[in-house]
Amino acid sequence: MVLDKSTEIRCTEEAKGGLKYDVILAEAAIDTPPKRPVSPIKSVSNDDIFEKLKAAEERRLSFEASKRNSLNSRFEKFEESLKKKEEEEMEKMKQQKEKLDKKFELHIEKREAYLNDIKSKLKDHLAAIEKARLSSDKQEQETREQMEIKLKLAAEQRREKISKMLDRLKMHDERGKMLRKSIECKKQELMNQIDEKLAIAGERYEKAETERLQKLKEHDQKVEMVRQKKCKSPEENENKLIADQI
Repeated sequence: MVLDKSTEIRCTEEAKGGLKYDVILAEAAIDTPPKRPVSPIKSVSNDDIFEKLKAAEERRLSFEASKRNSLNSRFEKFEESLKKKEEEEMEKMKQQKEKLDKKFELHIEKREAYLNDIKSKLKDHLAAIEKARLSSDKQEQETREQMEIKLKLAAEQRREKISKMLDRLKMHDERGKMLRKSIECKKQELMNQIDEKLAIAGERYEKAETERLQKLKEHDQKVEMVRQKKCKSPEENENKLIADQI
């Protein structure tokens, strides 16, 4: 019986009168795993980083332009609504002024009619007094004094009414000025808020871009380290296998 060089028979005594044989056909083989092809790793150059930074800057500018256009559109709408509101206020003021003018004219007409009526009555009354003057000079004097008092009272009342109307017109103009001033203040506050929001958005965007570029750089460094390790690992496995065979 011819045995292979790698075949070996070992005999051990288990008990009295019995033997146990172990037949070893070959030594244990070491299975070398197949080598995986090393995928090429693209290195990031300065030009690539510059292009990425340039693209990020273009995206940031585009974002800011879009934001600015949106804010400009909102500001234009606000300007239109403000202008429309001012026009409505002016139209209301104009209508109120026309109403007051009409009332004033009507009051003047009524006043003139009232004065004409008083004059007419006074004329008639003076005529009657003139007829009765010969009979009662004292009564005539008292009547004249009463009429003068009535005329003075009517004139004072007329002046008071006119003064009150003028005061109302003045107060209305002052309210219009205060309203315009309040609108301007609100407009300035809104512009300040818009500027602050734009500044905060720009800072957040720059911070996010910086963090993203930092993460990209760290990722490239990790990829480079893995590639270097993969390049070294096949040589280390071959050296280890040769050492085991020796």
